[in-house]
Amino acid sequence: MNKVLLVNPPTGSRTYASVMPPLGILYVDSYLRSRGEDPLFIDLNAGAHWQKRLDAGVMTALPDIAGITSNVSNYGMSLRIARMIKKLRRGVVTVAGGPLPSVRPDLYLNH
Repeated sequence: MNKVLLVNPPTGSRTYASVMPPLGILYVDSYLRSRGEDPLFIDLNAGAHWQKRLDAGVMTALPDIAGITSNVSNYGMSLRIARMIKKLRRGVVTVAGGPLPSVRPDLYLNH
């Protein structure tokens, strides 16, 4: 079984934060659990000190795969988080999902 980390990035904006739950990535979490996996989900859009929580999550999960949800409002942060995860955990496979990577995969494939 692969160790999986699922991340909902912060928006990177002080004026906008989604109050809606990140249903897409939560569905992925639920599906993986139904298949016997035990992913760690971190919602970095909720609460403060997201960098410390990301570091702790990576060090706890020691993921082989990191899934990051992304949309227009957190595009830059999702790329930043992918780089941070790869720096903390060499060899991790990062996967972008969500609305923006679905319609503009070219924005993610070079990172």
